[in-house]
Amino acid sequence: MQTIGECAFYGCINLESITIPSGSELKTIGDYAFYHCSSLTSITIPSEVTEIKDNAFDGCSKLTSITFQSGSELQTIGSYAFYHCINLESITIPSEVTEIKDNAFDGCLKLASINIPEGVTKIGDSVFEGCSNLGTIRFECKPTNEMIDNLKLPKTTGNFILSYNFSNDDEQTDTCNYLKGKYPGWNIEVLNPVQT
Repeated sequence: MQTIGECAFYGCINLESITIPSGSELKTIGDYAFYHCSSLTSITIPSEVTEIKDNAFDGCSKLTSITFQSGSELQTIGSYAFYHCINLESITIPSEVTEIKDNAFDGCLKLASINIPEGVTKIGDSVFEGCSNLGTIRFECKPTNEMIDNLKLPKTTGNFILSYNFSNDDEQTDTCNYLKGKYPGWNIEVLNPVQT
């Protein structure tokens, strides 16, 4: 099986857990696959999965953690994929991810921190809108102006940690200034400052 199909477990309100065997051929978790599985508390995503499609875990209100197996090949997190997962406390986005689509984590009220991997080149609109507890974001990728615009962070204070290796001082300064302009109450820590 390469795909968990669209609406496969739609509205299975008594589903508490699911085990997808490692070494499976699963590549895609389809649109609305686990929509409103309101008793689901955790899930482990096999390393072979490359795409989590739109609204896949939308409304999984008891989901507290998502684990990606080592060597994850995940590349895309779909729009509203984890929308209103109000008890989601932690998620480590795999390093192969390149795109996080619109509103992917919108309404994840307990999510406190997140790392954006080095390979991410696109962040969709309102990706963290409604994440009222999110106060630490680490960028391993270069945060472009469009990415920063699309964060839509509700908190007025927090910490940006930049571990990206900027190519020159101007690039570093421009990024920090843009972040500060959008989120004046947030601290900015540059882990690998350009040496001048």
